[in-house]
Amino acid sequence: MKLGRTFIAVAAVVLMSLISAGGAGLVNPVYAQTVNDHDALIALYNAADGANWTNNANWLSDKPLGDWHGVSTDDRGRVIGLALSYNRLSGEIPTELGNLSNMEQLE
Repeated sequence: MKLGRTFIAVAAVVLMSLISAGGAGLVNPVYAQTVNDHDALIALYNAADGANWTNNANWLSDKPLGDWHGVSTDDRGRVIGLALSYNRLSGEIPTELGNLSNMEQLE
């Protein structure tokens, strides 16, 4: 019986540590949403011939999404705008773009 209570106490401490540290996306919904934003932008890049854009600075890099050309983010790193007009996008808009749930502006 005592071993069971000790295990529960340790498990609770570990769980709280994961929540406090962000849990590598497992228990941190903002992190998970930012990953979804990243994946949506990668899908756009691939579907719209990103390698041949006029300016694709920082796309596919490890830099924060707000540092990617034409991408605006809020203070949590969520995509709120895309300004890619006159950038030679070619192809179809991928359905993943619908995952940008905080997007307010699309050019």
